[in-house]
Amino acid sequence: MNYKNILLIEIVTEELPIKNLKNIIKKFLKLIKLELINNFLYFSKIKSYVTLRRISCKINFINITSNNKIFKVLIKNLINKNMFFEKNNDKYYIFEKNIFILIPKILKNVLSKLIINNIFMKWGIKNYFFIRPIRNLLVLFNDKVIKFKIFNIITNNLSFGNKYIGNKSITIDKIDNYLDNLYYLGKVIVDYNIRKNRIIFFLKKITDRYNFHYNYSENFLDFITSMVEWPNIIIGIFNKKFLFLPIDIIIYVIQDIFKCLVTLDINNKLLNYFIIISNRNFINNFYIIRGYKKNVEFRLLEISKLYNDDRKNKLISYFPKLKNIIFYEKIGSLYKKCKRLRLISYKILNLINKKIDRKILFKSILLIKCDLISSLYKKYNTLKGIIGMYYSLMDKELPLISLVIKEHYYPRYNGDYIPTNLYSVIVSLSDKIDTLISLSLIKDFFLIKKSNDPYFLRRLSVIILNIILHNKIYINLFNLIEYIIDIFNYISLKKNYVHNIVNFIFKRSFNIFLKLNYDIKIINSFSNLGIYDILDIKNRIDSLYEFKFYEKFSYLIFISKRINNIIIHDNYIYNCNKINKKYLISIEEKKLFYFLKKFNSYSLNCFLTHNYNRFIRYLFISFKKTEIFLDNIKINVLNKNLRINRILILKKIKDLYDKFIDFKVFY
Repeated sequence: MNYKNILLIEIVTEELPIKNLKNIIKKFLKLIKLELINNFLYFSKIKSYVTLRRISCKINFINITSNNKIFKVLIKNLINKNMFFEKNNDKYYIFEKNIFILIPKILKNVLSKLIINNIFMKWGIKNYFFIRPIRNLLVLFNDKVIKFKIFNIITNNLSFGNKYIGNKSITIDKIDNYLDNLYYLGKVIVDYNIRKNRIIFFLKKITDRYNFHYNYSENFLDFITSMVEWPNIIIGIFNKKFLFLPIDIIIYVIQDIFKCLVTLDINNKLLNYFIIISNRNFINNFYIIRGYKKNVEFRLLEISKLYNDDRKNKLISYFPKLKNIIFYEKIGSLYKKCKRLRLISYKILNLINKKIDRKILFKSILLIKCDLISSLYKKYNTLKGIIGMYYSLMDKELPLISLVIKEHYYPRYNGDYIPTNLYSVIVSLSDKIDTLISLSLIKDFFLIKKSNDPYFLRRLSVIILNIILHNKIYINLFNLIEYIIDIFNYISLKKNYVHNIVNFIFKRSFNIFLKLNYDIKIINSFSNLGIYDILDIKNRIDSLYEFKFYEKFSYLIFISKRINNIIIHDNYIYNCNKINKKYLISIEEKKLFYFLKKFNSYSLNCFLTHNYNRFIRYLFISFKKTEIFLDNIKINVLNKNLRINRILILKKIKDLYDKFIDFKVFY
């Protein structure tokens, strides 16, 4: 009997979505771990692997002795599940029969739940659902095949090599040989990190040899690592005559279209060499280099013709032509949109109380959409913003204006670049909020769900909030959206639409705060206050965390609840607003009253400056003073005026608390 207790699973598929490769293996690993724990299969280590065409993992189960601390717990759980260990030399090993029964069930559950961003495909006569069609399943335990059928495929001990060597089948006779067999026989490097390090090693070797360096982002390196199973590096070349084109456009062709790396000299000047990341070894690279050269030069030639055609006119001359481009049928043209953006930008400036040159802002807004008329955009629409930036620089506009043209599209998705200056931030925010409101007038907000959001309004809301948070902008979105609805002249819908749009945006803030590891109840406690400034809410939450609310917050909740229980039964006090000094009899109520006056005036400044750290300290002091008041002063007295006065003091204190946080969430 082999007691290694090692399980190997490999799922061979058609090519997986490259951008989601990391998320796929992450979710696969999470699901596997959860299923194993639910079935009391305890493991010491799980190693996962992923390539473009396979997902696999190697699981080492725990071997224990009777002296082990978790022995009793394991035995109890296993007995409850009609499972048991085999014993050998005072060591207990998972009984093999149980693995053969449970693994088929576990794997079926994992594969049925392994869906990323609603990406799946149907295939086969019975319309099986998975990210991509599955072509083979390898399942080994202690070098033995666990035989079962799933997706009309019978599990086996076979794997497959690199598709460029003919999808050669490889027998995995031993689990320990899995990586080596695929490496030497299949030309596949299964381990993601080893592939990535191999690419980095080859790139360094080439740069040392040719004395240039390459330009890439970490995301792009991850992309090309996911793209290949057997990475190799080849140097390509294109004609120097195309170097007159803007650097971002050449990078777009080489990097975005052909998934290669551009090269730079020691002065960061673009060279006419590029680096090809191949998925196999070639005896002769001549035909590969020639093929890439031909395709790259064809694209650059096409772009250069369009570029030269565009440069016959200045960028600003395209502005009147925006009248001919309809933004959306019910909303009007891009020309009208730019006019709205000017008004919205000025409104944002007033709301955030910042001073910038309005002439620069106005000129930027005139130019931001002009490149959408260009011939180059019509052919390569992903270059929007980049085209406008270079064309405006050639027209000798201010570099800041050119930067706004490019950056007002950022961020395009979560994790994308954030605008780097206040002009870009204001224009980007104006553009995105205008788009959100424009599309909301077409698509009813109440119908928008994860599976029914064709205009990506949910993602757009998250982007708007992230721009505000990243740039630390205090802005009341309710006032801004109310103003924009006025511009659209939808007066009859104004009241409903403002609330609908603001609520829709702020629902997305919940997930943003969860990613920051904020407590769910703390997040909910601010959602009921009618605060429409996302940064202000974040500051309030941060101040609670700095106050170490886990230690002291329960005390604040207790006192707040105590006050609430007293005033909730005395509705007639709501007709009274002013505390009468002549009914302040005891020292405790006098102290609390004068502290309340001081706290009230001080809190106004805290709310105006969004400085809540000091407010929290005063809040805690007020709770202590209130507790002393409640412990020493009788509220239910026969004298009605005295009673009303005392309850009114408590109500005023509670009103101050409610301006900051909704304590009722914690009751």
